[in-house]
Amino acid sequence: MYGQKIRDLRIENKLKQDDLARMLNISQSTITKYEKEQLEPNIIILKKLADIFLCSIDYLVGRESEDAMIVIDSASMQNEKELTLIKSFRKLSAPKQEKVEGYIAGLLED
Repeated sequence: MYGQKIRDLRIENKLKQDDLARMLNISQSTITKYEKEQLEPNIIILKKLADIFLCSIDYLVGRESEDAMIVIDSASMQNEKELTLIKSFRKLSAPKQEKVEGYIAGLLED
């Protein structure tokens, strides 16, 4: 189950196996083994994956539903718009995400 989740999140975030491997400082073949469930990620890798994909470790290992995928401190959550923005941002290609980040940075400078 964790293998499919890692694969789905990687694809959803428009990352190649090689991209994710570089982010985790592991080999691309290790990512392949995780996705095929031939190798289980250790806790350090699970923590890094949760940080990269903004989800809980429980979600990665199949202990939570997709509704719980995005982990945000409920006290910092302003409204449903924030959640919608995060989900929409994830669907963008990497170049479009960079444009959004640049736009936000410009707004913050004002």
